[in-house]
Amino acid sequence: MLGQRLTRTMGLLVAGALGTVLLAGCGGLSASSSCSDYLNASSSDQSAVLSSLAVQYHQPEMATIFGTEGVAYTCAEYPNWTLAQVAKDFGG
Repeated sequence: MLGQRLTRTMGLLVAGALGTVLLAGCGGLSASSSCSDYLNASSSDQSAVLSSLAVQYHQPEMATIFGTEGVAYTCAEYPNWTLAQVAKDFGG
C-alpha cells in the first residue's frame, strides 16, 4: 500500500515537472516581450522573433543584419519597451 502511494506520488511529480519543462520550451519571444528579454535571449530566439516581427509589421529590413543591430541598439536604450514598440518605431 505504501509502495503504491509512493510510486503514484513520484509519477505525479515527474509528470508535473515534465509538463513545466514542455510549457517553458513553448515560450520564447513575441511582440509583447520586453527589450530586456530580447537582449537576454539566445541569438536563435532573437533571429526567430525578428523574422516574425518583420512579417507582422511589414518591416522586412528587421530580419537583416542591419535590423538585428538596430533592434539591439534600440533595446539597449529602451529596455522596458516591448518588441512591438520597437517594430512600430523601426526605420522611422
